[in-house]
Amino acid sequence: MTKSWGRLCISKSSENDKSEHSLDWVSFTIGKMRDISREITRQEILCRITQNCVENSAAS
Repeated sequence: MTKSWGRLCISKSSENDKSEHSLDWVSFTIGKMRDISREITRQEILCRITQNCVENSAAS
């Protein structure tokens, strides 16, 4: 997953290296960061759920 994010960011930044596109690149980057943080949050929630399940099954 991390590799594909890196590839997307690299390809996008090289496309928008021109100064007139810097705002597009900034908005793209912010959008990607939001997507990434959303994905991290989702993974953290899933991890907590699975950890809780493991702890519950271990306790019982």
